[in-house]
Amino acid sequence: MINELHSSWSQFNKAVCALKFFYTVTCQRDWVVKQIPYGQRPKTLPVVLCGDEVARIIACVTNIKHRTVLLTLYSAGLRISEGLNLKVQDIDSQRMTLKINQAKGQKDRYVPISPRLLAELRLYWKDQRPSVYFFPGKTDDTPLNKAVVQKACTLATAQARINKHVTPHTMRHSYATAALGRNSPVGP
Repeated sequence: MINELHSSWSQFNKAVCALKFFYTVTCQRDWVVKQIPYGQRPKTLPVVLCGDEVARIIACVTNIKHRTVLLTLYSAGLRISEGLNLKVQDIDSQRMTLKINQAKGQKDRYVPISPRLLAELRLYWKDQRPSVYFFPGKTDDTPLNKAVVQKACTLATAQARINKHVTPHTMRHSYATAALGRNSPVGP
C-alpha cells in the first residue's frame, strides 16, 4: 500500500485494523498474521517564521481583532484555543502577565507579556471594549471562532507573499524558536 499505491500511513493502519476485525469478528477465525506493525508517519519539522516574516503577516491583517489575536499568539507563544479563550480579567497589566485557564493538560499558567504586546492589547481594548471574552465572537459571551483566525492568517500570508504553509500555530512555533535563539549562547 505504501510503496505501490502511495497510501498514507493512516490509510495503511486503517486497512490493518479492518483486516484484523474482518478475520477475528466477522469470520470468527484466528488472525493468522500475529504481528503487522502499525506504520508511523515520518516526523517533520514545523514551519517557522523569522521576525520579519511575522511582521509582514501582521501588517497585512486589516481587522484590528484578527491582527491583535495573531500578535498575541506570536508574542506570548499561545495555542489558538488559549488566545481565543482569554477573558478580559485574565490580563494583568500591573504584573505584565496573561492568565491561561485550563490549558492543555487542564492546567492553569501565567505567561509574561512584553510592553509592546501590552500596548497593542490596550489599543485593541480601547477600540473594541470587550466585556467577557477579550476576543469575542458573534456575541460577547462566546469566543471568536478558530476558523475566522485561520482564514485571516491564510489571507495575510498570501498578501505578504510568504510561500510557506502558515497557520496560527506557526506563530507559537516561531515564538519558541525566537525565544531559543535569544537564550542560546551562540544566538543573537
